[in-house]
Amino acid sequence: MENTEQITSDVELIVQSDIDGQEAFASVTLNPALRWMRFILTDSNPNENHQRVPESEFENLIKTGISMPIKMALGQIKPGHDDALPIGVITNLVRIQNRIEGLAALWAKERPEDVEFILNEFNAGRSPQISWEIPFESTIKNDDGVEDLINIYLRAATLVGLPAYAGRTPVLAVASIDVPSSVEDNIEMEELETLKSQLADAQKKVTELEGHVSEKEQALATNETELTELREFKASVEKDKAEAEKLASIIAKFAEAKIEKDDEYFATNREMLLGLEESALNFMVQELVAFAEKNPQANASRDDGVPNLANLDTSDPTNIKALADALMARIKK
Repeated sequence: MENTEQITSDVELIVQSDIDGQEAFASVTLNPALRWMRFILTDSNPNENHQRVPESEFENLIKTGISMPIKMALGQIKPGHDDALPIGVITNLVRIQNRIEGLAALWAKERPEDVEFILNEFNAGRSPQISWEIPFESTIKNDDGVEDLINIYLRAATLVGLPAYAGRTPVLAVASIDVPSSVEDNIEMEELETLKSQLADAQKKVTELEGHVSEKEQALATNETELTELREFKASVEKDKAEAEKLASIIAKFAEAKIEKDDEYFATNREMLLGLEESALNFMVQELVAFAEKNPQANASRDDGVPNLANLDTSDPTNIKALADALMARIKK
């Protein structure tokens, strides 16, 4: 169920020369149909109804308050909200410490007498006050009996004569309708200079970002080069390891067949041995065994039952190249 609370605060008027900050921005869009009013919308302290808007709800007010109406009764500021009608809209809300200040555009052409009435009241020292219309979902009562309004939004802000905030939320300023062309020119020049400065800052940031990108690209290129070198090194190590393991298995195969060859033999014929397929290597070992069995000196201490393979067409069976050539010739037959 939606609840609505009306909270009242003070108002104060200003002249054009007092406009600064957010008002200066608003005045860029000033036209003869508008008059600008600055006001305090609320603070975080309790009002006379023992209710308050906690600072945790300020963001809700700021988000929901833009473009909501400023209201006032026709021809007068009544004590409360009775007969209040829109006289303008809220264009900006900002948090300043423990309060929220707002900027409103009043419709000077639609309700000229009422806008003039606000200005006259302010100049006479009778500062108009602002009273909220705030729907909320729930309340939380603290130990002092004060209720915090929870999950609120702003429906409207009304000019009233009896504020619940007892003068803490006044209208702060109302701008004059007449704006000299020189003022408008100055505003446009200031805005142009600001845009130029912002553009220069943006270009500087782009240059810095381009420099960072270039550095990252150079670092990436260096990393890719190092990665390629590492991959090549790894492949080389793995190749050397595989060849060493294969050569060790060949030496072991020779030893199992009781074919005695020194280190120089394996070093000299390393590439040839490594290039042989397993079947070709086995065939070569068998031929070497057969040759050793035919040689009395080589066969004197052998008794392993290795068969003597004949038909090896080579004059020197101990020559590994000759063996390899003979092997290939036999395979092709």
